[in-house]
Amino acid sequence: MYVFLCIAALKTCDAVIEGTVSTGEQYGMHTETQNCTALPQEGYYILYASTQVINGTLNTAAKVLGIPANM
Repeated sequence: MYVFLCIAALKTCDAVIEGTVSTGEQYGMHTETQNCTALPQEGYYILYASTQVINGTLNTAAKVLGIPANM
């Protein structure tokens, strides 16, 4: 069903670009949905995260919360 919807949508586009892209080695190319919940405690946060790159999650959470990353 979704393939047919995509094909129909592509037919309405002014331009469709097709081709192949090749890149070198990547640190991480994650496509799954990620989530992180920060629960405030007295003087710290507990993070519950679904991630494969914990250092990236910690750095981003620290930036969003306005606190230093404790790594």
